[in-house]
Amino acid sequence: MRHPPCAGVVDAGLGPRTRAAEMDVTSQIPLDLGRREAATFEAFVAGPNEALVDALRAVALGRVAETGIFLWGGPGLGKTHLLQAVCAAAVGGRAAYVPLADRGRFVPAVLEGLEQLDVVCLDDAHCVAGDREWELALVDLYHRLQDTGARWAVAGAARAQGMGLLPDLASRLAGGLTFGLQELDEAEKRQVLQCRAATRGLTLADDAAHYLLTHCPRDLKVLCGILDRLDTAALAAQRRLTLPFIRSVLSG
Repeated sequence: MRHPPCAGVVDAGLGPRTRAAEMDVTSQIPLDLGRREAATFEAFVAGPNEALVDALRAVALGRVAETGIFLWGGPGLGKTHLLQAVCAAAVGGRAAYVPLADRGRFVPAVLEGLEQLDVVCLDDAHCVAGDREWELALVDLYHRLQDTGARWAVAGAARAQGMGLLPDLASRLAGGLTFGLQELDEAEKRQVLQCRAATRGLTLADDAAHYLLTHCPRDLKVLCGILDRLDTAALAAQRRLTLPFIRSVLSG
């Protein structure tokens, strides 16, 4: 199974104390985030979100005046992809990606030592709303990141002030640059599907992509899951992704 290039923390030749912290973090963060292509900026169709992509790329490369970015939006807009792209592009690979939606599988202590890295990305911040232990741990991490100058990017389902977080945490997330992800139009979604198919050695013709967009939920996360299913079926049947084949799989 393939893993995103930035899942967990990369040993970047730091001192013994920091390396120990990194090993502890890596042992606690679930690395298996599912089967998906490598998350990179190059593989992301920006559409109306080009300014956000540019800002996140600057965070990854350390070319920013603001050290933090908060991005928000509904499911299937690419928040996770972008955060992992930041980690993949981070200079020296000194980056961490923490999926807060999976916080039940590790403890707040996983955040210790992250301030020694260059970039920290926290996904699904809305998932800690009402969990005081995690919220306070994130406030503390924020202050440590400020002290060391480490850069950060955090994603959530809504504006920082509208997720039900502790006011202290919400105000800190809102204190950096804030971007709301905008949905792609049909042509851009078609491009996403065709690019994803191409990375698997498949060709998804315009008529086939149009069929998926008009007969399936338009949520890109759902669409990509359907494409994964078609990929598996095509491999098993040794078939191309023709429109008749797609219809037969989806109706079966």
